[in-house]
Amino acid sequence: MYEGLSEGKRLVLCTPSSKLHPQGKGWFDLTTIQVDLLDDSDIAILAVRLQGNKIYYLDFKKLRKLMTSNIILDNSREGNHWKLYVWENYIKVQSNEKEFHVQPEILD
Repeated sequence: MYEGLSEGKRLVLCTPSSKLHPQGKGWFDLTTIQVDLLDDSDIAILAVRLQGNKIYYLDFKKLRKLMTSNIILDNSREGNHWKLYVWENYIKVQSNEKEFHVQPEILD
């Protein structure tokens, strides 16, 4: 997590740890603590990096609309969290059928 100011606005950048499934999709978790920090910012950016030099830059405020309180997961390792799956050009929040369309950038 990074917090700073941009033109007088509070910016939060989150780079969650991600993993790659053998089927080609990636996934990452966002805890309720991370989401609270992102929610409280003026500008909230997620930067999700997967193998193959792909990185997805997301406007968290738009993605957040898919992360409802009734689909929060809980376990002893991550605590309260949402699980998000990354496909080539969209992200899905577990237990929500809507797709959040994105395009990766390729890092050199």
